[in-house]
Amino acid sequence: MVNLKIDPEFRDKIPALTEAEFDQLRENILSDGEVYEPLVTWNSVIVDGHNRWRVIQENWELLKDKFRVKEMDFADKWEAFEWMYRKQLGRRNLSNEQKTYMIGKMYEARKKTHGGKREMERDEKGHFSASTQNGNLPNKGGRVGEQIAKELGIGNGTVLRANTFAKGVDAIREEFPETADKILKGGSGITKEFVASIPAMPDEQKIEAIEAVKSGPEAVAKFKKNATMEECNATPIVHTEAYNERDFANQVSGFPQEFDDMVRLFLLSHEDLLDNPKCADAFEKMLKDAESVIEKYRGVLNEHRN
Repeated sequence: MVNLKIDPEFRDKIPALTEAEFDQLRENILSDGEVYEPLVTWNSVIVDGHNRWRVIQENWELLKDKFRVKEMDFADKWEAFEWMYRKQLGRRNLSNEQKTYMIGKMYEARKKTHGGKREMERDEKGHFSASTQNGNLPNKGGRVGEQIAKELGIGNGTVLRANTFAKGVDAIREEFPETADKILKGGSGITKEFVASIPAMPDEQKIEAIEAVKSGPEAVAKFKKNATMEECNATPIVHTEAYNERDFANQVSGFPQEFDDMVRLFLLSHEDLLDNPKCADAFEKMLKDAESVIEKYRGVLNEHRN
């Protein structure tokens, strides 16, 4: 049998398939009689294809000569992680939360990768890490957020917000892994904005917030209400510089870009569904609703101008 290695650190970076999804994958492979997409490895460690490898192992006699292995050359594990996250962004069945998380983790990985050739070592946990012999080689090519934003066709602010959301999900995962998975699957009722706010909270408040997320939307609403009351009772913060016209203009100018980024990310995986009349009607309704929202705030603007 081919000597491929499974490192949990790599395997667990990507959302696991549900039992139904894995069964469908196995059925497709067995029906085709071969594995079309190669298993991607780095130093013989599987980077992409853990589920396909599981199917192969379970059906070795049938598939032992029906798969390929592609060995990749990454500078370090962080470059490998970034490659994994980028590849996942191409999956059609990702939720909006999963897409945002992948973008945030791409940002994190690229910030940490040093680039350049180096020897690979394993740390005390058995995970690959870059040798420090060459020191910290700088990441080249400008600011990381701007790089990724340009590559994905989204705004830099979207990338940075994705990073704070990913940090929030990871903070939740440390305490309640199943809750983090539920958030990423979508439909949890917990907003991305609240999840993204968790890492910046004081430790005690962070614990309360994560507990609230585990309990569900009602508990989060109660937490937010209590937090707001505490802020009202706290000593007022004195700002040395007022929120001025430039601050206002800079903030509102980003609203259209945020909307554009959200729709663009959604269509990355689902644009083909616009050929479906019902999906096209739903998309057209969304556009009309967005126009209604714009008209509502145009009315607010006119009230102040008059």
